[in-house]
Amino acid sequence: AENGTVFLDEIGEIPLLIQTKLLRVLQEKEIKPVGTSTITKVNARVIAATNRVLEQEIAEGRFREDLFYRLAVLPIRVPPLRERKTDIPLLAEFFLKKYSTLLGKEVKNISSYALKVLLDYNFPGNVRELENIIERSVALSSTNIILPESLTIRGVDTAQDRKENEREKTDCFAIQDEEEIYAKGLDQVLAQLEKAIIEHTLKKTNNSKMKAADKLQVSFRSLRMLFGIRLLSTEAALSSTMHNYDKLSQLHKLVFDNISSGIITTDESLTIISANHATSIITGYGLEELVRQNLTDVIPKLLTSPRPGREAIDFTKKDGTPTRIGYSFTSFAVQRSSAKGAMHPLKEELFNLITLQDISEIEKLEAKIRQGEKMAAIGMMSAGIAHDFRNPLTAISGSAQILVSDYSRQTHNANSEHLALASIINREAERLNATISAFLEFAKPDIIKRKWFHLIDCVNEVLQVCQADPKWPAQCSV
Repeated sequence: AENGTVFLDEIGEIPLLIQTKLLRVLQEKEIKPVGTSTITKVNARVIAATNRVLEQEIAEGRFREDLFYRLAVLPIRVPPLRERKTDIPLLAEFFLKKYSTLLGKEVKNISSYALKVLLDYNFPGNVRELENIIERSVALSSTNIILPESLTIRGVDTAQDRKENEREKTDCFAIQDEEEIYAKGLDQVLAQLEKAIIEHTLKKTNNSKMKAADKLQVSFRSLRMLFGIRLLSTEAALSSTMHNYDKLSQLHKLVFDNISSGIITTDESLTIISANHATSIITGYGLEELVRQNLTDVIPKLLTSPRPGREAIDFTKKDGTPTRIGYSFTSFAVQRSSAKGAMHPLKEELFNLITLQDISEIEKLEAKIRQGEKMAAIGMMSAGIAHDFRNPLTAISGSAQILVSDYSRQTHNANSEHLALASIINREAERLNATISAFLEFAKPDIIKRKWFHLIDCVNEVLQVCQADPKWPAQCSV
């Protein structure tokens, strides 16, 4: 795993002795292979997983607290299966295909009632229990479909439940006795039976008219005429089927709920249609609270127009916690397919896709990095300036001492040697001034700046005293 990633599954099961060794590896980033005294440096990212509550294990002395904090730098909680029931059909289908291939069986489907039994079960053993149930069912099934009788679930009598379900089905399509049929007439009885069949099919398809029409092998328009009802509005349909996703929606949910970026979709009026788990964490709102809310009510400062790149705004979570979020906003159009035999053209619907990320910690880190880089640069410049001071100060000091000595004796007139010394003072003072000014322009520490200009004033004052002597070169200045 050098320069890569090592995955440690069931980290909560390792004994304390191994925990100590693992902690040392994580802290020191070095190992000593068995049978050798050579220490090897390692560089690998560690991802660990457990189904235990490690905080409780720490409290009971079965897991080291220091190892926990060393591992839990970025914890990701995967909700148990009972909290994401919409994943069950997708996972069940995956395991069905897997074990049908492994066991050489031709089992291709799960009956709707068997799926209902799975959805009603809480799965204390989580995904592994679901996998075990499907594997056993495939092995025991004598047909190409999983029936409730094939399911072996703790505490669930699937055979008895199946009988009750069949009784409900029989009652749904029950026909009255002969006298009632003759009293109502064939047309009325057929209409009543027709309505019962359509209602039952709609219930089975989660009120999807398109799916019901396909099952009954009639056109969408015919179904509406037979039942004598009009379609639910898009909003009502979303409300009634909010948690009943089709397979594609389940796949999207499985993918989107396992990433750290928030993903929101809205309709043209900015009403939220869907949101993933990360959105709930970033905003502080539950998923049920987010769906059907207006986007601008949840994130007031968000600009609701497509923009290139990513924007950053201040945001207050539901609990009042201030934070910063980065977001992108994209609009796209989807064409709704028409029903079989329908004469209407495809209808285009507009949707918006918003991605979110909590950037408060990232911005703080970036600010610290920028500040650290600036302080490092200031330190390097300061060291350079301290080194550069040595020569100019020596030249200025030496030249000034000679001039002062000569003029104090007043034995010499100003000559070319004195002018050369004055020129040295001018040149080195100018160089020193440029160095300090460049440093101050970058660092801008007010106190140092004031002291520097105070130093310039002092030098000018000394020069003014010297220039009072008529022999001092007139063109000398700082």
